[in-house]
Amino acid sequence: MNLGASAIVLRPRTVAEVMDLACRFTFARSLGLYLRIAAAVLLPVYAAVIAAAYLLSLPWWAVWLIAVPLAIWLQAPFTLAASRVMFGEEPTTGSVLSSWWGRFGAYTGGLLLKALYVSLGGALCGVGAFFVAPAGTLVSEVTLLEGSSAFESWGRSRRLVNQRASDSFGALLSLLVALVAFAIGFELFGQSLVSDILQLGKPFGALFKDGFTPFAIAGVFAASPYIATARFLHYIDTRTRADGWDIQVKFMAIVGKQEESKREGART
Repeated sequence: MNLGASAIVLRPRTVAEVMDLACRFTFARSLGLYLRIAAAVLLPVYAAVIAAAYLLSLPWWAVWLIAVPLAIWLQAPFTLAASRVMFGEEPTTGSVLSSWWGRFGAYTGGLLLKALYVSLGGALCGVGAFFVAPAGTLVSEVTLLEGSSAFESWGRSRRLVNQRASDSFGALLSLLVALVAFAIGFELFGQSLVSDILQLGKPFGALFKDGFTPFAIAGVFAASPYIATARFLHYIDTRTRADGWDIQVKFMAIVGKQEESKREGART
């Protein structure tokens, strides 16, 4: 990881700043790469979920129970892509997916372990999940970027989160709000396009009447790149505070200027 080649300034940021930076990082700097990854990963899974929903006549709650975990699981390639783009690389879709495959077991196991802990917290106490979930906010980043095993990831994530518990809780809530916003936003846009512009009525039903629509489910999958990027940037911010990466970068800049001055002096 080349901190000196970082595409953004490494400095402590608020949760709001992280979410705003993630928006610019997703829809400007990395849009082309993200679209290619989405076409290779998100689109086929989304099509399979919608096909299963209608062909098997699944109830609305089952569709959400399938779609949301899959969308969360498929955030991994975008986390890896964001980490490479941020630190000066120009990754291809194939290289990103290959890296994901290399961490497939640990990443999947880490998410399953996180789901287990959160479920146990909710089962033991109705609101327990809200206290347990923040500890696992960075499980994905720990397994994908630090090479931790599934069982190590929870403890590592909890230690990082404990350094700034309130911000991590705020980040988790912000990510949940973003997921809901994407789902509702795609629902409104899709219904307007089909009903108002194409004048086809509502052939797929309505979200708040039927429980789900292809538009809302599309929003859940479309949120994956943004949520993965925002969580990654929160991880970077946490590591910056914990390990002083911003200070390291400043020292690297000073050393670089000194070396450049020495080279110029040698030429003269």
